[in-house]
Amino acid sequence: MMSSGVVRSASSVECISPRHVAGLVLFDVVDTDRGITAGAGLRFSFVDPIRVSHVFPTSGSVMGGTRLSLSGSSFFPGLSCAFRSGDTTLSGSSRYVSSSSIECTTPSVQSPEMVELVLQHGATVMYDGRLTFQYQLPVEVYELHPSIGLQSGQAKVTILGRDFVSSDGLGCRFGLKDVSAVYLSSTAILTFAPVHAPGRVQVQATMNGLGSASLAFTFVPDVALTRVVPSSGRRRGGQLLTLSGGIFDERLNVSCAFGSTEVASNFVDATSMTCVTPDVPTTGLYQLRIQQGGGVAMPVGVDFEFVSELRVSTVIPSSVGSGRATSVFVVGEAFSEGSELRCLLSSQGVVQAGFLSSTLLRCVSGVLEAGTTVVQVSNDGHYFSSPGVQLEVLPSVEVLSVTPSVGTLEGQQVVTVIGTGFSQAEEVYCRFGIGASLTSADWFSSNEIRCLTPVARRPTAVQVSVTNDEAEHSSSSARYQYVAGFRVMGVKPSSGSVAGGTTVTVRVQGTDDFHAAGLMCKLGSVLVASTVVAPDEVTCVVPQHEAGRVAVAVTT
Repeated sequence: MMSSGVVRSASSVECISPRHVAGLVLFDVVDTDRGITAGAGLRFSFVDPIRVSHVFPTSGSVMGGTRLSLSGSSFFPGLSCAFRSGDTTLSGSSRYVSSSSIECTTPSVQSPEMVELVLQHGATVMYDGRLTFQYQLPVEVYELHPSIGLQSGQAKVTILGRDFVSSDGLGCRFGLKDVSAVYLSSTAILTFAPVHAPGRVQVQATMNGLGSASLAFTFVPDVALTRVVPSSGRRRGGQLLTLSGGIFDERLNVSCAFGSTEVASNFVDATSMTCVTPDVPTTGLYQLRIQQGGGVAMPVGVDFEFVSELRVSTVIPSSVGSGRATSVFVVGEAFSEGSELRCLLSSQGVVQAGFLSSTLLRCVSGVLEAGTTVVQVSNDGHYFSSPGVQLEVLPSVEVLSVTPSVGTLEGQQVVTVIGTGFSQAEEVYCRFGIGASLTSADWFSSNEIRCLTPVARRPTAVQVSVTNDEAEHSSSSARYQYVAGFRVMGVKPSSGSVAGGTTVTVRVQGTDDFHAAGLMCKLGSVLVASTVVAPDEVTCVVPQHEAGRVAVAVTT
């Protein structure tokens, strides 16, 4: 097979290879005019057409050194990469990997520009498929936010700088560890710190493996969370928690994570921090962990229980006496048995509580002063129910006098009790004698009530006391004298004017307490005052009355 050639000089001939199948052939140089053959046994290889299917990366620094990977077919040893811009062609180092892979390293250029990438064998271009490569300014970095993270990694780090480009070759390097980066803008990229031993490392932004100037980043030990106080709280959140452990670092951007719900935290000191519980959808145990920026939680956490809303509905009794220690029953919802169960009295502070059921507990107070106190309950000693319920603390009750102070064994005598501290808020009771049954009283003022005397078995003097709450009774020096019934033995005179004014003497029998004050004469249905004039006699002034006969009696 012959092909044309051109003599370039006495020692150089240029031939154009014909179309041929791939393979090694022998060729000669023939001068057909003179019939001279030269160069017998020269060898020439025909190769399949080169194809390039992929180049990565397609951009890099003007400083050169970017390593390109070319994938394709029909590559052979001796191929090299060349970077062509106009009439200028720059060669980069190349390495044949296989018939489908070649690696090239870019040379440096003066300024950013787009160049053509071709494959050559010696000076001969073997592939020119209009491949391009973009030279760019090298990236620069100025700041890291944050510049500290936990050794378990995954801290979200923003790097500020310039000349960042959106490229698959964009990355970061922490010490010797390369990680990917996300392009945000030409002046900012985002990355996540890798797992790394505690200590200080240098961080670079990288483009296709080439690093920028570096900035310092500090890895610190992971936070050890050991305790949370309180360990339970209301489902709707808003409760302040104190987390204990170590070592907490104020520079760390950490938060509290309740399951998948994240809330902000506040640094207190090296062993404690605080956060406020979120509103969660359901009650139950949640894993509470310390979480650093980026949403990655520490592997070890503690259990925190979200419970039903603590409510207080009423207190029994709703009023108590002042000046003494007392206990009340609190009715509500979601009470929990435990050592942290407490009552809070607004007038006294936190007091002990006794668990009876999830809806009932007992609060024991110290000495209370008169007024209104609000009662609240806490399952953990920290969060208290809101709103609370009111407990009325009544003033001390004292009885000063009883009128009349004498009456018969049959009772049913209306007596007026004068004293202090009588309450209108609750039902008021009188008691005639220690241990006697209570009788209801009619309230007229805080200083006056009226009661009916109960039946007595025998003549006796009893102490009269008053209670506002059926528990605490008044102090009292007032007494009521029970006497046997009075029997009228005679009346002188036995008649008088209907206009009244007649003084009559009534002789009485049947009592040893005739000297007691408060005896009355009863003429028909009319009561009039009497005067004791002898051990068995009283005198009364007859009131105005219509003509007729009436019965005369002596009573209290």
